[in-house]
Amino acid sequence: SLNPTDARIRSGSLQHLCPLSLPVILGFDCAGVVAKAGPASGFTAGQQVYGRQTLERIRESNGTYAEYVVLDGQEVHTKPQ
Repeated sequence: SLNPTDARIRSGSLQHLCPLSLPVILGFDCAGVVAKAGPASGFTAGQQVYGRQTLERIRESNGTYAEYVVLDGQEVHTKPQ
């Protein structure tokens, strides 16, 4: 999804709060299916999930405007049925 924070970061209006160096992949929100999970994550491949990316990971060029994303386990939740 594209939320207001994504739009502001992309336009540069939040550069003073969220300085980013190019190249960077933007995007905070995501939803999808777990492809692979660490043993301590509490998730298994195939689970439907939603989550958000941390600003620290986006600074490492790991936003959610991508086919696959890496998220911290505490930022991911199982989608409601």
